[in-house]
Amino acid sequence: MRVTTAFNRFLGLSATWVQAVNFEPDQIIVTVRLSRRRLRCPDCTFSTRAVYDHRPKPSKWRHLDVCGQPLTIACSLRRLACPTHGVRIEQVPFARPGARVTRDFEDLVVWCVTSMDRTAAAVRCRVAWRAINKIIERVVSTTSDLSRIEELVRAEDQQEPVCGIDWVLKSRGEVHARTACVSSRRILNPRTPERSTKKPYKLTMEILHSCSVPVAVRNESVS
Repeated sequence: MRVTTAFNRFLGLSATWVQAVNFEPDQIIVTVRLSRRRLRCPDCTFSTRAVYDHRPKPSKWRHLDVCGQPLTIACSLRRLACPTHGVRIEQVPFARPGARVTRDFEDLVVWCVTSMDRTAAAVRCRVAWRAINKIIERVVSTTSDLSRIEELVRAEDQQEPVCGIDWVLKSRGEVHARTACVSSRRILNPRTPERSTKKPYKLTMEILHSCSVPVAVRNESVS
């Protein structure tokens, strides 16, 4: 079996064929091409066979790690002229519009955030802490059926929503706290940061009890 055939079956990307696999010292680069002929607009349902032009350089997305090595997917994309949104880069089936990571990687990040704090999720997925917020917003806004993430998080379907402190920061006599609300559908809704001069534990309890969901507090989550 050729390495391209193996990665084609291994990755399982829809409407995509693996053309080449390059093993570099710090990462694995998989070059793919789209098998469909019609170009789809990333902002609407418009599709066409007419190609406006080709991008000079291939686009790249980060995928799930393989054997501890980062895996990058590269693909040369075309552009189309959408009658509503103008000239746009065609949509790819394995990544959400505007993302530089694949759908599977974003689903992994969301699963990690629902299972641990964001700092641990950032270390686990090797992404920037602020990038997690963008991933969560993109997944929630573009995904109508989140059953896949629900199954990854917990096997039980009936779960009460909980609310917890994401982080507490002390600075110049003030305490900055950020809360994260997890609904029964396991969607994270970041709340705006709260600022106060109160003690961290007292501030934490007030923020948690101000939420409209049952509260689950762990002593080790507050310093």
